[in-house]
Amino acid sequence: MDVTGMDADAQAAAAAALLHALIEAGAFGPFVTYVDVAAACLYVYDYFLTIGMEVELVWKTRWSFINVLYIAQRYMPAIDTCFIGMWRQLGFLSLDQCKILPYFTGFFYMTGFMLSEMLLSFRVWALWHNSKKLAIGLPILFVMVWAPSYYAMFLYVNSLGYAPSPLPGTRGCFTVAAGEQVIGAWSGILVWNTVTLGLSLIHGIKSYCAGITPKLAAVIYRDGAYYYIFLFIFSALNIVFTLTLQPSHKVLVMSLERILHSMFASRVLLHMRSSAKVNVGGALTEWANASGTGQIGSWRRPLEFRVDNTTSDLRSGMHYQSTMGGGAGKHGAEENGYGRRRKSADYEMQTFEKF
Repeated sequence: MDVTGMDADAQAAAAAALLHALIEAGAFGPFVTYVDVAAACLYVYDYFLTIGMEVELVWKTRWSFINVLYIAQRYMPAIDTCFIGMWRQLGFLSLDQCKILPYFTGFFYMTGFMLSEMLLSFRVWALWHNSKKLAIGLPILFVMVWAPSYYAMFLYVNSLGYAPSPLPGTRGCFTVAAGEQVIGAWSGILVWNTVTLGLSLIHGIKSYCAGITPKLAAVIYRDGAYYYIFLFIFSALNIVFTLTLQPSHKVLVMSLERILHSMFASRVLLHMRSSAKVNVGGALTEWANASGTGQIGSWRRPLEFRVDNTTSDLRSGMHYQSTMGGGAGKHGAEENGYGRRRKSADYEMQTFEKF
């Protein structure tokens, strides 16, 4: 606002009008919102809770694309939420810096959301045993959902308006205008979460009807349901706040959803690998002891079994050979008694090795 040439009364009126606009926009109050501080603290707290599992189940395992994807989406919040987010509110920023910084934040946030969802999409693909149809359909649908979401975030960042601080020496940026285009980003996240949850539930129902209910799958379904419920709540809150709150508070819980996205996706992978490490070993040990002589390697190596002089690699499916005569009934009974356990163990190991 140019106040050059105004008399004292006009300048006072202009200053009062600016202050009123800032107050109406929600610019005054805590310069660092409590939600942003809570999000940063939650990230650090969860990191120290899970670092032991991460070292054992990620860093010490054979490197793969899944490991790289996990690490990227796990550590990005340290940059976009804990560093850039706090700097935006605590730093002495110029008006130009306030206008440029949200472009970086928006890009990092959307990329972090996308990587977390990509990690969970691989989980769904693994559940469906690397289905060729999903290998084609999921990437196409992924682009159809996330490309508009990126664009919606860009439009929202482009709509942000800032005003210079009326109080010398204050920190942070004063937002006085913000559009509602970011609703497109939250809607895209909801759509993709619904797709992955739906595919997981369909597979779970089919497995249950086929009599295959492995513990690993139960962990996957449970974590997937929790993940969907919590993120649905926060995405819905973001939509409501965008439609109802003042410009500076339209994305009030965005940083918290960002942290939860990374946290839940990380825990889904860690819980899945931890459950596979424990439950697969236990199930296969029982089957090996009941069927013949068995040897179980570490959870990172192929498992081999010897049943009636027949050796099979679990990754290519178990193979069984029964003896003729009196032994046939015995081995037949054993196979009937442990058939479901064998099928579940085979399922768990195949799923784990794909993920």
